[in-house]
Amino acid sequence: MPMQKGFTLIELMIVLSIIGILAAIALPAYQVYVAKTKVISLVSTAAAGLPAFSGFYADNGHVPLSGNGPGGISATGSGTESFWNALNNADFHSNIVYFPTATQAKFTLTLAGVNGHVNTKKLDFIFEDIDGNMKFVCKRHPGLKRQYVPNLCHGFTSGGGGGGG
Repeated sequence: MPMQKGFTLIELMIVLSIIGILAAIALPAYQVYVAKTKVISLVSTAAAGLPAFSGFYADNGHVPLSGNGPGGISATGSGTESFWNALNNADFHSNIVYFPTATQAKFTLTLAGVNGHVNTKKLDFIFEDIDGNMKFVCKRHPGLKRQYVPNLCHGFTSGGGGGGG
């Protein structure tokens, strides 16, 4: 009887088992990677607003007000209008709430369209005067796990203005 070439059924089952185990390990890691990439796109959009906020703050001595009236964040010619439009038009959020104070502009975003572990969680983007310089700070709300945000956003938000929560 001639020697047959090929794999036995047991060898094929072992290979399929190994592929299944590798897929079970890789798929969750890939899903975290995709979710984090989506959140990073929002953080990048927000961080790009730092020059606009620095300029507005330097010119006016305060951060933009809410709305599109004079001195408002979305007012034509405010310098922050294009940032506001870019953030509003960005994907992966369902709501943005703006909390301005004299020296701080805080945006609380409700995440959406990312994945089931991230959707409905909140992230704060804060432009604030720290020692005379406008800085960008990103903070996650409790419930949004570190693995889904860049290192920049690993701190928790705290305090009033709708930030805790």
